[in-house]
Amino acid sequence: MTVTRAVVMCGIAARLAIPVTGQENIHLVSPDRVTVRRMSEVPAIDLAPGVRVRTVVGTTGSFSIGDFEPGSAAVLHHHTREQANIAVIGEFDYTLDDRVEKLAPGFGVVVPPNVRHSLANRGSQRATVIEFHTVRRLDLVPPRPEMTWPASETRAKLTTGRQLVYPLDRPYRESPFAANSMGGETCLLSLRRLTRPLPVEIRAGTVERFVYVIRGEIRLTTPESTQQLSAGALVVVPAGTAITVQAFGGEVGALAEFMPARR
Repeated sequence: MTVTRAVVMCGIAARLAIPVTGQENIHLVSPDRVTVRRMSEVPAIDLAPGVRVRTVVGTTGSFSIGDFEPGSAAVLHHHTREQANIAVIGEFDYTLDDRVEKLAPGFGVVVPPNVRHSLANRGSQRATVIEFHTVRRLDLVPPRPEMTWPASETRAKLTTGRQLVYPLDRPYRESPFAANSMGGETCLLSLRRLTRPLPVEIRAGTVERFVYVIRGEIRLTTPESTQQLSAGALVVVPAGTAITVQAFGGEVGALAEFMPARR
């Protein structure tokens, strides 16, 4: 191995070994306390021409916001982990294996492992999507280390007629506070409407939970403080911790929630 290659590899290894505890990097969170990030303040990377991605990395999973300019698209790819998305603004053409589905605002999808997929914005305005991964996506944090995630040589095929895209932003039939959810093998994806100004407890179990404010104003109470958050804020709740949220200001709030089931 040359000296230059050795230095590069050592730099990458050092970056991947950064401890989370006490980390002040805006892209990383602490496992010991609730973390709040305003996603517009998180530095972005250019994932593809016209595609900008901002990422916060937790202890077991990752949360990203992707902005797609008109006519832009992500590279068609597959990997050995699940990926979950919720459209926030604009409608996407979502390639899933050999078919294309429409991913409209409030619709969610969990892509199975090794299924080829890609998002594209065919509209005339910028479109925004939430993306969750059940691994720590340090490769989406600037400066980007040279690393890739494993992909099977043989792509998985979807069963004919299998539905992957579901509407999540709709009233829950039994409770105005409960969430509409969909799950994969390694994650749970939910969208919760806050239609009344009453407190709702959200508790992380054995793994962390990501909570993103899609719209509205909410009052967030954590073990440390109470604060007001608006659309675009991300809350990362450590394992075994509970927070309380409630609608604020009279507007119907909406929260996207994601929980890795296991690594």
